[in-house]
Amino acid sequence: MSNKAQNSSKLRILMAAGATGGHIMPALSIARAMEESYPGTEVVFVGTGRPAEETILGPFGYRRFNLNMTGLKGKGLIGAPKAAWQAGLALAKSANIVRSFKPHLGLVTGGYVSGPVGMALKLSGTPLVLHEQNSLPGLTNRLLGTIADLILVAFPQALEKFSKKRTKLVGNPVRPEITAIGSIDRNFEEKPFKLLILGGSQGSRALNAAGLNLAVYLMTQGLDLEVIHQTGAAEFEDIKQKYIKLGIKATVEPFFSDMAAIYKLSHLAVTRAGALTVFELAAARVPSILVPLPTAADDHQSVNAMALVNFGLAAMVKERDLGHLNEIAYSLIKEPEKLRAMHASSYKKSDVLRPYEPKQIASLLRGYIRDI
Repeated sequence: MSNKAQNSSKLRILMAAGATGGHIMPALSIARAMEESYPGTEVVFVGTGRPAEETILGPFGYRRFNLNMTGLKGKGLIGAPKAAWQAGLALAKSANIVRSFKPHLGLVTGGYVSGPVGMALKLSGTPLVLHEQNSLPGLTNRLLGTIADLILVAFPQALEKFSKKRTKLVGNPVRPEITAIGSIDRNFEEKPFKLLILGGSQGSRALNAAGLNLAVYLMTQGLDLEVIHQTGAAEFEDIKQKYIKLGIKATVEPFFSDMAAIYKLSHLAVTRAGALTVFELAAARVPSILVPLPTAADDHQSVNAMALVNFGLAAMVKERDLGHLNEIAYSLIKEPEKLRAMHASSYKKSDVLRPYEPKQIASLLRGYIRDI
C-alpha cells in the first residue's frame, strides 16, 4: 500500500449486507472497526430495505441504498423470469452506486443482495472481499467466491468450498462488549432464573410457541422464573399479551439491539443456530439449547450448532423434536452443575470458535485497499 492509501480520511468502503441480522451484524462490526482504526473512513451500505436493516443500521446513521430484488433459487418457471429481471435491474443500480461512490474496497456478507453488488464491484476493478458466516456457504457466496480477491470464512468446513490461496479462517466478528462477558462468572442458582428465548432477528413462530410453553412448564415445576423473549415483529403483541395473562414475568421485545446486556443476564438460552448467534453465545459463554432452522440451506444451522455441542457449550434439539424441549431444559436447570460445566467450556479452547477481533479484520482488509 502506498503512503497515499494511509490517508484514512479518504477511505471509502461499500458493504452489501441485507435482509437478516446474520448478514448485517458482521458487516456492522467490521464497519465500526474500520472507522475506529482509520478515522474518517466512510462506509455505505447496500441492502434490501427490509425492517431488520433499519432496526440494526438505522441508529448508526450510515448512508444506505436499497435494491428491489428477490433470490433466484426455488422460484420455478413463473417466478424465475421476474427474479432474473429484478437481478438485472439491481446490477445496473449497483453499477451506478459504485460509479458515484467510487469505493476503494467492497465487502459483501452474503444473501442475494450481495450478488449484483459484488459483480458491480468486480467489473469496476474494485477489490472485492467476501465474508461467509456459515459452515456451509450459500449459493450467492459460492458464486462470488470464484471472483473475490479475498474470502473470509467463519468455520473450517467452509474452507473446502473456496480457493485455498484466497481464503482465510477468521471466524465471525464478535463485538468486544459481548466477548468481555465471557470472563464473568455466573450464578446458576440465582433467583429468578433468567431464560432467554431468541428466534433470530426476524423471530421464529416455532420458538415463540415452544418458548412460551417451556415457560409455563417451568412455572408449574415451581421455578422462580423470568423470561427474556425476542419474538420478531409479527407475533410481538400476541406473545407479550400471553405472558401477561399467564402471570409470567417477562421482558418481551420484537428485537433486542443491546445483546451484550441480554447475554449478561441470561442463565440459559433457547435459540436458533444462526452463525453469528453461535459465535456470540460461545464468546459470552451462555449455556444454550440450539434449535436449528430446518429450512436453512443444506441444513447448515445444524452444522453450526454442532460446533458448540462438540465443545460442551450447548445441547441441540431438532425442531421436529421440540416436544422434548421442556424435559431437556428442566434437566439442565434442576442440576446447576450441568450449566456450570457448559459455562466453563471456554470457546478459546477451540480453533473452530476462535474469531478474529473486528479490528484484526479491519487491519487485514487494509492490505487490500489500493492507492487513493
